[in-house]
Amino acid sequence: MKPKLMVALSIILGLVAAGSVYVYIQNVQRQAVAGQEFISVITVREQIPARTRLSAEMLVEIQVPKPYVHNDAAREKKEVLGGITTTSLVPGEQLLKTRVVNADDIKRGLSYNIRPGKRAIALSADPVMGVGGFLVPGDTVDVLATVEIPGPGGQEQPQTNLLVQDIRVLAVGGWLARDRSAEPVKEMGTITLEVTPAEGQAITLAAEKGRLKLMLRPAVAENKVELPALWLRNIGQ
Repeated sequence: MKPKLMVALSIILGLVAAGSVYVYIQNVQRQAVAGQEFISVITVREQIPARTRLSAEMLVEIQVPKPYVHNDAAREKKEVLGGITTTSLVPGEQLLKTRVVNADDIKRGLSYNIRPGKRAIALSADPVMGVGGFLVPGDTVDVLATVEIPGPGGQEQPQTNLLVQDIRVLAVGGWLARDRSAEPVKEMGTITLEVTPAEGQAITLAAEKGRLKLMLRPAVAENKVELPALWLRNIGQ
């Protein structure tokens, strides 16, 4: 047999063998898949750093054979949407619920409970400042500030302003969560509020130059009010 013919024949036989192996593997895979139960799981679309708030665009729902689904894997996007990652995540990995801190989950610390654009600020407090000790985390308050302002004739007189409104209470003393049916807090030490940077700036200045008082807002949301500053001389007018 001529060498060229032998080479050609070898190539043809090699292609036939490769094709046979491919068909065999495909048949095995189809048979394996046919007997599998598939489950929806959430995977990561892109590289996600730690301490990132998850959005729908970052996640992909795929079907995975049941034996390969992690016990802690999220099955629906709503389970993790808005949560914050505790570790970096790589594309394609199953998103484990243990790697995400959900909104309002305080188990990992106060920082995970602060909403975007907000900050936490602590104020020195006693039961009077804390509305008789009945404040609990999750309540909302208005902050009153009383400072000495030069009045007519140059003499300083007390003036009270409704400084900020509808501010969420993050913590009371060392409590990040508390049963509303519990006894009033007698020794709170501090009250931690969730504020914008500008609100925190105003509260800090007022606390340094005057006195603060908190007013508890109703459980049902109400609109903010407009109040002028109140001078001591104008009380009762």
